[in-house]
Amino acid sequence: MKEFLDACLNANLQIRKYLNNIPQNDLKLCSKLGYDKNQGYELDLKCEQIFIKYLSCFGQIFSEESGLIGKANPKQMILDPLDGSSNFVSKIPFYGTSVALMEKNLAKSAFVCNLVSQEIFAFNNNQAFKSNLSNPKYSPLTPNLFPKIGIVEKISLHPELLDFLTKNQLKFRSLGATALSLAYASYFSFILILGKTRIFDTAAALTIHQNLYIEKNENFLLLSQDKKIFDIILEFLKNN
Repeated sequence: MKEFLDACLNANLQIRKYLNNIPQNDLKLCSKLGYDKNQGYELDLKCEQIFIKYLSCFGQIFSEESGLIGKANPKQMILDPLDGSSNFVSKIPFYGTSVALMEKNLAKSAFVCNLVSQEIFAFNNNQAFKSNLSNPKYSPLTPNLFPKIGIVEKISLHPELLDFLTKNQLKFRSLGATALSLAYASYFSFILILGKTRIFDTAAALTIHQNLYIEKNENFLLLSQDKKIFDIILEFLKNN
């Protein structure tokens, strides 16, 4: 669905423009909790409104901020209108957006954008692509053949994991934007999200990277292109 990818592109261009000139009042926390009971920022709702303008014609939207938007439809978009909003407010340059287009619970298309680097990760016609907001020409997404760093989020939930990763010389970082981190899965040696993940963070990235080794359950989400690293980490998590 090229029209869907074009709509996502245009929404991201407008969101990036908005964030570059954001009113100070929009940096405040919302007075009400979001759909998933997390407290977001006013800017999250503004980004959601931009997506609604561009995407509502494709079906129902299921958003992290407001839940279900629009009438029931066989087509539904799983939306995180600003992933890493606390990073943005804290001036940490790693935040973006994530959308997956589902039809009868099957992923048809996906679009994740890093609003800082302008990198795009997308899925359409059963193929993963990369692109850029400043030059939106899509090319096949190819893996990084020499990754040296993994990503671990919420390691405080499993503190003994730190010693394990160190002993196995598995270097990692924590970037603070789950959906965006997952979009880079084919560039890193592994990605491990501890705790229960949310569909808003995972729907698009897991669609884009369905060719990787993946283990998803209520306690963690693990992805890697390297079978050896995947098995080492998975065995530890299952036994500890």
